[in-house]
Amino acid sequence: MRKLYVRIYFAVLASLAVFALAAGLLWRAFGEEGPWSRAYEVAATLAQNALPPPSAPKAEQQAALERLAANLRADIALFAPDRSPLAAVGAPLPAPEAGRERGGWIHRWGGPAWVMRLPDGRWLEARASRGHRYAPYGLFLALALLALAVGVGAYPVARRLTSRLERLQAGVESLGAGELSARVKVEGSDEVARLAGFPGKLGVGGGAVWESWLGGGIEAIRNYCEADTLNTYLLYLRFQLMRCSYTPERYQSELALLRSTLDKRAEPHWREFLSLWK
Repeated sequence: MRKLYVRIYFAVLASLAVFALAAGLLWRAFGEEGPWSRAYEVAATLAQNALPPPSAPKAEQQAALERLAANLRADIALFAPDRSPLAAVGAPLPAPEAGRERGGWIHRWGGPAWVMRLPDGRWLEARASRGHRYAPYGLFLALALLALAVGVGAYPVARRLTSRLERLQAGVESLGAGELSARVKVEGSDEVARLAGFPGKLGVGGGAVWESWLGGGIEAIRNYCEADTLNTYLLYLRFQLMRCSYTPERYQSELALLRSTLDKRAEPHWREFLSLWK
């Protein structure tokens, strides 16, 4: 059986893989839909308004395209509805592939280009000029590097989260195998109880029970065990609330009953317990 930290680590990696796959599919399916599609329509209409009609001479369309492309530092080409070239600025661009019916990104070896279909049927294609292009799929590369960094960083976190449990498991298995001299180091600091606002351990602590017994501190051990049991019960109540087995009203009622019961006790460890209970 794999160790617990390995299973947690693989679960993190699997979650990253599923997230990356889902993000890629959503980007591919909806990247050009939604609010962006309206922006593309507006841009196509503005471009058409700045250009002469399709029936205008090529020289006139060339001049208009040069004015439109001024200071853009991009290669731009205008194609007729049948994808024949009408005008171009900068390096030549191939026409949109046959079968394309709408605008969007075109990924080629020469670099990605953006193509818009104007309302009159013409095609306007643009590509950043050499020296101002970015690497294709740069966003996906950045996401892949981020996922790799998270995957690498998750390993020591998963290892640390389960290290105490693994040492406890090893100790219990040793005892179960008959090695009665096996001992498990007490490492916890009541993190769960204190995080929930409960008092946590009081008195001697689990690591000092044997020494207290040898010294005759039976009452201190009993007080410690009683407070420990009550912390466990309080965490049980919180767990019941978290998994919706208890309503908030039932949970508060149980806490009130416990407080009222302890208020009637005069022992010092219960007085201390109540003073630490937030």
